[in-house]
Amino acid sequence: ATVPQTNGAMLDLDSANNVFVVGETIDSIVTRKYAPDGTLRWQRITPPSDRARASWVSTDPAGNAIVAGYLVTGGNFSPAGWIVTKYSPRGNLLWQDIIPVGHGRTVRVETDDAGNAYVTGTMFLGSTVDAVTIKYAPNGTKRWTRSFNGGPSAADIPSSIAVSPDGTRIATVGRSVRSDLGTAHDAAFGPQNELYVGTSRYTQATSEQMTIVKYGPGGATLWTRSYEAGDYIYRIAVDRSGDVVAVGVVDTYFD
Repeated sequence: ATVPQTNGAMLDLDSANNVFVVGETIDSIVTRKYAPDGTLRWQRITPPSDRARASWVSTDPAGNAIVAGYLVTGGNFSPAGWIVTKYSPRGNLLWQDIIPVGHGRTVRVETDDAGNAYVTGTMFLGSTVDAVTIKYAPNGTKRWTRSFNGGPSAADIPSSIAVSPDGTRIATVGRSVRSDLGTAHDAAFGPQNELYVGTSRYTQATSEQMTIVKYGPGGATLWTRSYEAGDYIYRIAVDRSGDVVAVGVVDTYFD
């Protein structure tokens, strides 16, 4: 389907293979549900008054859709607050949480088997931009909020969030202070709650290389592997057997 003057941001499938798509117009977040044959089931537009951008959509086991977006302000569309919205399978608004805050930008939302939603993004807290993660109960109640501050001169920017198969572990990855490893763009848990993080690694001998870091269930680093196939990993996934699939990017420079 083609929707004029709308940019797509992300999509997800429910257990019945319905497709949920989130995108944006110049001033609003657009959420659409398509049947498996491509028939449009419904469309919802939020918010009704403020300008906003779309970040991510994730479905829960009941077929509800949780949409993460953020308010924008000014001519540069600067991030200005979180918007988290939950729709029922029929498109009814179940709840919405709007958090106006400087540099407030959602990045991603994921759900667990119990229908809880986990949203990560940024907020200006005190004197720095920090990474923030909020857990929402199925009814929209905030279960907890956690923030990460890497130091007075660090901008802590998350890129992704992952939920372990048993729902006991949540991992948020991104960038903070500089190290030999670059921005962590994505993460995924394996069947034994081991965590794989996709990033890059720089050395003078090799320049940037696609890199995977594996952590044990307790957080210990088990191994780090770099690959010449590309410069950095963009998305990573783990199958039920524990095999890892990663896709990345090769940067090309022109003089």
